[in-house]
Amino acid sequence: SVEGIWLPNLCEPLRGAVHTGSSGTDKPAAMFLPLLLSAAVLHVQSAWNSSEDQQVMDMQDPGGYNQGRTIFERDRTSILEKESVTLPEMKNTLTTTRTPKKRRRMTESCNGRYILELVDGGLTNEIQRIYNAYKRARDNNYTLILPHVFSTACVFDVRHLNNQTTAYVESFDFLFDKKAFCNVLAEEGICHECTDFPSALNHLTDEERLKFMPDKCTNDILLTDFVYQAEGSTLHPDAEGMNFFLGQDSFTVIESEYEDYAKFAAKLVPNEQIKQVVDAFKEKLGGEYVAVHMRVEEDWESHGDCYIDADTIVSMMTKHHDFIKMQKSVSQTGGTLKVFIASGDQKRSRAAWEKVPGVEIVDAEKEKDSLGLAWNQRALVDQSICMEATQFTGAKSHSSFTDLVTFVRKYALDKHGSYAYVRNPDGSNGTMYDKYDRLPYYVCDRY
Repeated sequence: SVEGIWLPNLCEPLRGAVHTGSSGTDKPAAMFLPLLLSAAVLHVQSAWNSSEDQQVMDMQDPGGYNQGRTIFERDRTSILEKESVTLPEMKNTLTTTRTPKKRRRMTESCNGRYILELVDGGLTNEIQRIYNAYKRARDNNYTLILPHVFSTACVFDVRHLNNQTTAYVESFDFLFDKKAFCNVLAEEGICHECTDFPSALNHLTDEERLKFMPDKCTNDILLTDFVYQAEGSTLHPDAEGMNFFLGQDSFTVIESEYEDYAKFAAKLVPNEQIKQVVDAFKEKLGGEYVAVHMRVEEDWESHGDCYIDADTIVSMMTKHHDFIKMQKSVSQTGGTLKVFIASGDQKRSRAAWEKVPGVEIVDAEKEKDSLGLAWNQRALVDQSICMEATQFTGAKSHSSFTDLVTFVRKYALDKHGSYAYVRNPDGSNGTMYDKYDRLPYYVCDRY
């Protein structure tokens, strides 16, 4: 028995030949020995590969496609829970017996199903959905087509009601470097086409393509499952008989995936236009600076006790010993501590920081205005600058922006100066400020 594979049929001829040595036939047995051993090796290799391939198929297809049901017909939450428990267990089973083979080449593994997504939401929600699409392609050997994005969140763009939408469908390179992303997919052996539209559908007219990918946010989109609820569950067979998952994935990322999510997001390189703005501001900010994401917009006040006013946030930050230490260190070199304000209500945030002596307020609003950057492009500028900050502070209450910046800093950039503010969960309606990892996650009472 070799690795659990029994070889009785191969052993029988060899055993018979060896036992006939007394009759003078041991020399022919010796002649056949290399041939028999070669056959045994081939049998073991074939049996192992067959067994391993089945294990890999099981791992890639936890929902059981061969049972006539796709995993995307089930509740998204149960899928995430199943993947977070079952897949690692299966991988551990493989690694305890033998080091698994490297991921197969794309041409050997792509299974004929394509993911063509249009993701909605603010920048971070779009990144979360792109990550979940990438993860599905990786885990199931689907072919990932470059996702499309909205220039402005369709779900937030109220002007679409009067057909004056500013939320247009844009290609992936509206935000990110397409070539860099495709290189990541290639290096990881993930099935993909580095195109905005499947090559198999190049023969379609522009009007026909709109059936697969609309060109702007409309009432029809918001009122159907295409964007808002599809979460990748729609199978659309085209004229060639190939299956496409349309719509978008969930923006849910569970705790066990945070590190993988952060390392993926760190590989999303801003496009050249956005990168130039980021580099210019990083030069202006110098080597050490503080970045802050303050949720003080008027609409955030409707989220009840999650809202903390700008003056309170700034007061907590500037009283913290790490901020005081950093400000003192910068002043000793004759400099002024620079504070970068990301997103949010710039007017309210600036008014609070202008009361703090010994700091210089920096934001990129004028530059973003001059370039005519769209909403999600502007957020990508801010996100990139926050990730590189010496100290970063954000809200630990329903802020996917804060969460992503903190995760990338921790898991991908090895930066640990990440802080947060939050309501005290003891019911006192007080506030707390400390390192991000030391604070509880606060759920708003009216979110």
